[in-house]
Amino acid sequence: MRLIVAALLVALSLFGSGFLRGKDRVPRTRADVVHAAGDLPASAGILPLGVWAAEGTTISSRGFGDGRAGQRLSRQWMVYDRCGVACRRWIARTTSEGVQRGPLERDRGHWIVVFERETEGCDTTRRGWQRQAFVFTVSPDRRHVSAVEVNNARFPNCRQLAPLRRTDMDATSTTTWTAALSSTTCPGFESCREPGGTADGAASLPPSA
Repeated sequence: MRLIVAALLVALSLFGSGFLRGKDRVPRTRADVVHAAGDLPASAGILPLGVWAAEGTTISSRGFGDGRAGQRLSRQWMVYDRCGVACRRWIARTTSEGVQRGPLERDRGHWIVVFERETEGCDTTRRGWQRQAFVFTVSPDRRHVSAVEVNNARFPNCRQLAPLRRTDMDATSTTTWTAALSSTTCPGFESCREPGGTADGAASLPPSA
C-alpha cells in the first residue's frame, strides 16, 4: 500500500510540474535562460558599442520545424545606446524573419535581453507567443562575447492528437553563442547612439537567411 501511495505521489508531482511548465512558459523563459547560463563567467562590463559577428550552435530543439541539435547559425548583432532623457544600452540582432531589438538588463553578473513576438496557429485565429531570452558575458578584452539563448514558443492548435483532434504545440530550444566585435561603428547611428529613441536604425542590419 505504501508503494502504491508513493507511486501516486510521484505521478501527481510529475504531472503537476509539467502542467505548470506548460501554463507558465512565458514568465519562466527568463528564469530558464539564467539557469542555462549557470556556467558562464561573470561579465567584464556591459556589451561594448558596435557590430558583432555571432556564431551559434543549437544544443537542443523540440517543436521547431526548422531547428535541430547541432545546427550552426550565423548572425549579426548591433549594440547601441538609445537615448531620450537618459541613455540605455540596446541590442539589435538579425534573424530569418527580420531584425529584433531590445534593451539590455543586468542580472546576477550577466546581461540579459528578451525578445517577444506573437505566433500564428494552425486553422485557428488564436495567436500564440514566442519568447527568446539571451544571457551575455563579455570577455576581459571586451572584444568577445559568450551567450546562451533559450527560445520558448506556443503555436495554437498545431499539435495533432488524433485525426480530428488538435491541441496547442509548445516548442523549446537552447543555443550557445560566441561573438567577436567586428566594427566599433553602427550603421545609421552617429557614435552608436539613437537620438530620441524613435528612429529604427536597426533596419540597416540585413536579415539572415
